[in-house]
Amino acid sequence: LPDVYVECDQCHGKRYNRETLEIKYRDKSISDVLDMTVDEAVDFFEQAAVAEVETNMTTLNNAAADEVWINATNDGYEGQLAVDVYFTPVGFIIEAPVAGIKSEDIDISITSDSVVIKGKRKKEERVETKDYLYSECFWGRFSRSIILPEEIDADKSHATFKNGVLKIVLPKINRSKSKKIKVKSD
Repeated sequence: LPDVYVECDQCHGKRYNRETLEIKYRDKSISDVLDMTVDEAVDFFEQAAVAEVETNMTTLNNAAADEVWINATNDGYEGQLAVDVYFTPVGFIIEAPVAGIKSEDIDISITSDSVVIKGKRKKEERVETKDYLYSECFWGRFSRSIILPEEIDADKSHATFKNGVLKIVLPKINRSKSKKIKVKSD
């Protein structure tokens, strides 16, 4: 069955209480800001002359302007990992380019209907923003949550990492198989 989403009567899908949503900065609530693309956030904070935020948004924008959405976390910003998800006759495949990290630095959590991929790209040396000619690589934490349209067998799922591409194989649960059992008499 497809996912069903029910909008909250109080927050209307914004995920914050009324009091929090009433706090505005330049006519935008926290929910409005977090729904912006990085490109939109650069413009928003550039106009506000908030230098530190503008610098962070510009760095994110240079990294992957149309690919990264802002996700607020307790300790900073997080990039959203780009993925391809497709189905096969026996399951689902997720592929994601995650160059610049080691396989042991990738954390994958799988349930019967979802997958969460997390990791962090670490910059080896610190370079001043003013010294860049181009800054297109995203460095820092990234994650992606994927809701699957069918139930999968988390125990039989597996992942490989080759040439900078993460591949996760998620077999579907086959509930149509029947099993015959013999009845024993006492």
